[in-house]
Order: sequence, then structure tokens, then C-alpha cells
Amino acid sequence: NTTAVSTADKEIYDSVFRNNEYGIRDGGRNKIVSSVFDRNGVGIHTGDDEVTRSEITNNGIGIDNWWGAIRVSYSNITGNGVGVIFSGHPQTVENNNISGNTTYNAKVAGAANRSALNNWWGTSNAAEIEAKIYDGRDDATLGLLDYVPFLLHPVGVTNQPPVANAGPDQTGTVNLPLTFNGSASTDPDGSIASYQWNFGDGSPTATGATVSHA
Repeated sequence: NTTAVSTADKEIYDSVFRNNEYGIRDGGRNKIVSSVFDRNGVGIHTGDDEVTRSEITNNGIGIDNWWGAIRVSYSNITGNGVGVIFSGHPQTVENNNISGNTTYNAKVAGAANRSALNNWWGTSNAAEIEAKIYDGRDDATLGLLDYVPFLLHPVGVTNQPPVANAGPDQTGTVNLPLTFNGSASTDPDGSIASYQWNFGDGSPTATGATVSHA
């Protein structure tokens, strides 16, 4: 395919993008979780997307953030020609493994300074990290990439289960409904996608952040 996905405002889970010119192109505001981008010309060419727990490997370019403020976390970005190109608005690229990319682990495009903090770069040697980053240290017309602090060990990228929070304990009266609010539940991989309630009494499963049950 020339482009596997060219769209915005989508939620993409557990998907594989392989052998395309672009895995995702010109998207925006997408949520991409636990997906694989492998052997594409460009894995992700977009902005304002959230990418987490994903494998971005063996592409010509792993991520080309050409516009917007992409957010990338807990992902492996390795084995690409270039790992990440920083050219959009300020990005949040943290808690990733960005190493072993052939030409550069990261490149800055444009005069603005960028940051990629708290990532594992395959080494704890600052000189070795900088040798695989192309920025204003190599070309005075480019901005600098701030990579400090950096991690001393690789991060885990396995999808993490959400943590349910049904609110405080309640007491009630038989046949009178109680209201339960699960909006305090959290997901370490991002936002909660959906809610399901099982009250253990044979009643149908309820959905939504807030439900009533008697």
C-alpha cells in the first residue's frame, strides 16, 4: 500500500502496519495503542497523535512529527533509519526506548529547540547519545534537542491494565438504587476507553462512567 491509514480522530488498538510507504499519514488526534509499525517507508507521519505501548521498528523513518504536538510514551523505536524527526510543535516524547536506529535516533528539523526527556537511548554515555542525535550541535541552523535527564535502563512497553475505582463504599436500602461513579478510574496507557459494570446478581452488564443499580 502507499498509505495504510490517512485519517484523524481514530482510536487504533492492537494493529499491525507493515510494508507500506506510510503506516499512518497526515493523521491527527488519533490514539494509537499496542500497535506495530514495521518495514514501512515512514511508520507514523502525523501530529497531535497519542502513541503508547507500540513497536516502531525497521522503518525508513520511525516517526516524522511534521506538525502538531505528538505524544509518544512506553514504545520501542529501534532499527529504523531515523528514529524520530522533531519538526512539529513542542512534543512530549518520554519514557521510550529510542536506540539502535541506523543513521540517527533523533533529528531536529527547523530552528526551534525541542525536548525528548526521560528516554533510554541505548547507553548512559552522553557523548554516545549525542552522536546519534542530529541537531544544532551538527548544523547551526537547527535547534537543539534537550535529552537530559535520560533513563539509565530500558523501559517496559507491555500494555498495562486499567485501575478501576468505583468510588467510596456505600450502604443502601433493598430495592432503592445507588449511584456509582467510576470516573476516578485510571489507565496507565492513556485515557479510559469504556466502562463496564457487573454487580454479580445476574443483572445485565451496565456501561458508562456513572450508573445506578438497586
